[in-house]
Amino acid sequence: AVVSTQKREADLLKKHAKEKANMEKSHQAAMDKLLKDNGCQRQNQIKQQEKSRKGKKKPKDAEQTTFDSQEEFDKYMKKFDEKQAKEVKNIENLHKIQSLKFEKIHKNEVLELKKKLIKENHDEYKKQKNEIQATQLASFEAFQLNEQNDVKLGVEKMKADSMAKYSLEIKDKAELEAKRKEVDEKADKKLDGDIVKLKRNQEIRREQVVAEHKEQIKLADQSYFKRLKALDEDTQAEIERLENEIQEIGYIES
Repeated sequence: AVVSTQKREADLLKKHAKEKANMEKSHQAAMDKLLKDNGCQRQNQIKQQEKSRKGKKKPKDAEQTTFDSQEEFDKYMKKFDEKQAKEVKNIENLHKIQSLKFEKIHKNEVLELKKKLIKENHDEYKKQKNEIQATQLASFEAFQLNEQNDVKLGVEKMKADSMAKYSLEIKDKAELEAKRKEVDEKADKKLDGDIVKLKRNQEIRREQVVAEHKEQIKLADQSYFKRLKALDEDTQAEIERLENEIQEIGYIES
């Protein structure tokens, strides 16, 4: 069970690492494309302006704008660079937000797995305890019957010993039979009293066994719910921290 638990946790972390790696790869590809496209556009703009400065005509299909003065060109390039910086910042912010959202999802998945594993272990513990108690009660019941039989045998021996003594002392058959009847009545009365007393004591011991079992299960349940609560609170604190970080990043500029 321990190996299975460790493997399930390891598999989930492996899944998370793969998802994160794919996201990082996608982000880097988007950033590379942006920088490459903007770099090409910037170089083409510079080349076209240089050609314009030398008096060469701009091709009809050229995407770049040309400027009559260096000052106008410099202003345009400054805005171009500012726009690119904003686009880079947007992608970086988007990446941070996606990373934080991924972390939120992963923390929730880890929480659910841990709660599931804790519940499985708790259920298994209770199952074993219930099986142990069932075995104890079955053994206890057999022991109780043996105790009751011992009491009965003791009373029967007492009767036999008494009658053996009276048989030697009393020769008259009618008198001996009357004595036997008296001994039987006393023995039956003693047996009933001893059995009642024994059963009462047995029931007290049985209730103690059941009460101890209930207390063990109660403590196990308390520990179980305490662990779940601590996990929920810790994870919720982490989720709130991540949400605050997302809010601090702010909006994606257009």
